[in-house]
Amino acid sequence: FVLNLFLCNISILILFPTSFPFQLNTTSFRLILPALYKKFPNMDMELFLNATKPPVLQVVPNSANFTITGTLTVNVINSNKKKVNAFVMGLIIYTDVHVWVHHSGTQQVVSGNCTLLKFDMNLISTNIDKFSVSLLQDSVNLVVNGFVIPILNRYAKAGLVIPIVNGLSFVSPEVKLGQGYIMISTDINYKP
Repeated sequence: FVLNLFLCNISILILFPTSFPFQLNTTSFRLILPALYKKFPNMDMELFLNATKPPVLQVVPNSANFTITGTLTVNVINSNKKKVNAFVMGLIIYTDVHVWVHHSGTQQVVSGNCTLLKFDMNLISTNIDKFSVSLLQDSVNLVVNGFVIPILNRYAKAGLVIPIVNGLSFVSPEVKLGQGYIMISTDINYKP
């Protein structure tokens, strides 16, 4: 949080390939945000996510829960390539994560699986007519759970390699999540 690691600028160039049926432009949002399309027809959009509080990690038996509070600023890119603010939403993002340690060839890897990603939204300011936040929130949650979670889980399953001293390996490693703690237990095998 202090190092601004929870800032994310999402533009049309990085989100979807041009062959994808949904694009980050006002036309794609015309059914769930008609006021946006009415004021800014067929314009590219840019999203800026910003954490406004440090993320909260709560460890409970069998999972870890992350809560991130922040804002989502939605800008449109006009014909002069200038960014124009459309609206700002308050966000609370919830996620449940499961973690485990396993072998991948000769490496020890920490992997994970996200089972829930939920967005609660509220309107902070708007430069378009008022709109239904609940319709946008439901649509975002549907897309995130159907599209984003599988992508996140593909990366989380690949995991992070644990740096290990040459000749050292974990035997039957386990990650246990309890109320307020994470316990990693393993036997160690050393072959110089």
